[in-house]
Amino acid sequence: MKKGFTLIEIMIGMVIAGILSAGLFNTITQVGSVQQTISGLTSIYGRLAIFQQQIERDLMGAFVPMQYDVLPTQTGQKQSEQKPLEKIFYAESKGKGGRLDYLTFITTNPLEIYFGVKDVKLKPRVARVVYRLVPDPKNKLWFLLQRQEGASDLSFEKYGKDAQGDFRAFTMIDGIRDISVQFISIEQKEDKESKKVTHTYKRQKNWNSKPDEPKKEGGAKGAQQPKERSWPKLPNQVEFTFSLWDANKKYKTFTMTIPIESMVGSFAQEEKKNDESSDDAQANSKKESENKVEEKK
Repeated sequence: MKKGFTLIEIMIGMVIAGILSAGLFNTITQVGSVQQTISGLTSIYGRLAIFQQQIERDLMGAFVPMQYDVLPTQTGQKQSEQKPLEKIFYAESKGKGGRLDYLTFITTNPLEIYFGVKDVKLKPRVARVVYRLVPDPKNKLWFLLQRQEGASDLSFEKYGKDAQGDFRAFTMIDGIRDISVQFISIEQKEDKESKKVTHTYKRQKNWNSKPDEPKKEGGAKGAQQPKERSWPKLPNQVEFTFSLWDANKKYKTFTMTIPIESMVGSFAQEEKKNDESSDDAQANSKKESENKVEEKK
């Protein structure tokens, strides 16, 4: 009897080995594709989380500082050199398809506080923040989102693209395909006949909080004094549409809406009249008098 394998046995063994190797190869390929997908999603959501955390913290503290109300005066002597702040809340979207160029506003940083010298009270730190979208020099399809923050000077002229020192820009996230912004303002109207209050939502891609220039009043030309300027209006909500590239050259789009908590910009809530409170007081006094009469009886 001869020892060894026949040709048929060898062929059957090769077929079985081929089937096992093909299955193993498919498994490895699927694991690799899943790993790439997970790493791409992790990268996208990580960058999105960084942006959302920072922009929420900044926008929810946006407000109009008191320095805005400083006006140059003329009293026969030298004119005051202090200039009022401009671009309290300002945004430009001149890119292709309404792409954001830059967004700047003044905000408070809730994590940093200091004691006032005169009143010795805790006060929040005030800073100007600038978000600017610039092309990525390493990739033509990508954009970089840069952020600037400064507290020593709130004037916008200090925060240029090439600013250095305390006003220099830092790249916050990369791999951006597009960012567009919608500024939402809410207007309240009351129907006089039905006394129903309706709210209308208006959207716009650019925002300029600069109000109308004040009119002058007074007698002689040299003694004319400008009136106090009207207060700038802030949007009620800011909506971001965010597209990010992943490692596989695919992008995902996200939308987030962030409210602005400052009273300036919100529609004014009409104060309720004291008629209801007075009626309640009268009713309570009547009940008290009736109870006293019953006790006497």
